[in-house]
Amino acid sequence: MKKVMIICLASILTVIGIVAIRLERERLPEKRQRFQTRQSISLKEIFEIYYAKDSLNESEFISLWIDIASILELDPEKIRPEDRFDTELAPVKGYMVEDELADLEEYFKIQCQRRGIEICHQKISTIDDFIRILTPKN
Repeated sequence: MKKVMIICLASILTVIGIVAIRLERERLPEKRQRFQTRQSISLKEIFEIYYAKDSLNESEFISLWIDIASILELDPEKIRPEDRFDTELAPVKGYMVEDELADLEEYFKIQCQRRGIEICHQKISTIDDFIRILTPKN
């Protein structure tokens, strides 16, 4: 009887794993499709257009931007400072899996702690908010 229960449990866990992998494979392309028609802009250009005039540290900006794109599993040349976490970067509806935004939130908290930034009162709506809070000025 124990052997049958172990086999059943193993089968159920295998099926759950396969379903989760399949959902993940379908969800990410759907999320990336939101950005498909955007023109690529180099990180240097993004920095020059949006942040250079504010004297933000360019190397810190590039490092954070790459980390954000990597965590969100998106092309760093397709995301923009005005992208909102509740709209353009929101989880894909219809999928019951954790989204990358949870990982990004954890990353943000760690970076705030590392930099000695009080996060309790910080309003984060866009990538721009994220960058401006964490990127030091020159």
